[in-house]
Amino acid sequence: MAVRANLPFIASQPQLKLHAATILRNHQFSPAVPRQFSSAPSVYDCLDLQCLCPYFEGNLVPDGRCLLRNGQILQRAVRKEIRMLNVDERERFFNAIQQLKTSGEYDRLANLHRSVRMPEGFFNFLAKIQILI
Repeated sequence: MAVRANLPFIASQPQLKLHAATILRNHQFSPAVPRQFSSAPSVYDCLDLQCLCPYFEGNLVPDGRCLLRNGQILQRAVRKEIRMLNVDERERFFNAIQQLKTSGEYDRLANLHRSVRMPEGFFNFLAKIQILI
């Protein structure tokens, strides 16, 4: 099982709320998202770090990177097999999954995944879980 590790900007802030005060323009959204939104896009619609930036309460700097409130730059996560995680990474991963279970978000996504009968539904499920972790 591949997991996201090495995410101090998420794991060190368990109270981090995912929201966007404003939706920035000209970001790459999933082709499955209609051009005319019936409601505001969510974090799950993002395909690039610039789009994810406001959901992590970051600010885009002139060079296009996302500066987070804790001073770190939002970066792509490193995927690792669970058996390759060190003790700290494994504990942070399990805590993140427990937070998702407690909030009901994991079960909501699992039910959505169960209702999808196409193989690509599996990858959408994994992508959403990776964003949340």
